[in-house]
Amino acid sequence: METREIEIKEKWGPIKSRSDEDLKKIAKDLYNGLIFTDRQCGSDVMSTFMVMFFMGPQPPKEPQYPNENTSVENNRDNALYDLLKRDSDQAKYKEDMEWYEVEQKYYKEQQLKSIGLVYEYISEAGPTSINGKPCFFSLRLLNHEDTAKMFEYYTTYKEIREKADNF
Repeated sequence: METREIEIKEKWGPIKSRSDEDLKKIAKDLYNGLIFTDRQCGSDVMSTFMVMFFMGPQPPKEPQYPNENTSVENNRDNALYDLLKRDSDQAKYKEDMEWYEVEQKYYKEQQLKSIGLVYEYISEAGPTSINGKPCFFSLRLLNHEDTAKMFEYYTTYKEIREKADNF
């Protein structure tokens, strides 16, 4: 695997796993009402986690084709550009498009499909709300395996708390 493909895999690969201690803390905080998740939003996830609407997870950016501006003002500059640089820019564009396809593949098939839970601490909520739900301008993600593990910890913690509270 080439160095660039390794970098792409790191950037656009699946969401990294968390430690068991982190997952236990998330489960406790969720039970104690400190965390708001996508499960509490229903179908209105984008208006609660606004960062998803505006920023991401963002797909890779498509490379721009080399300058083709043919207006009268740019004819002289385009002629010089054609002589000096167009061939190298087109070759670079072609290479960038090949890498873009690889990035898209990793983004769609690994990163997006690995999202198991979207959550954020309520203390990070913005000053306003929509439909009685908080608005967040940041988010945190768990992958599917960590989400299942965290909910197991949640259930265990819930049983312990209920047993202790009914003392």
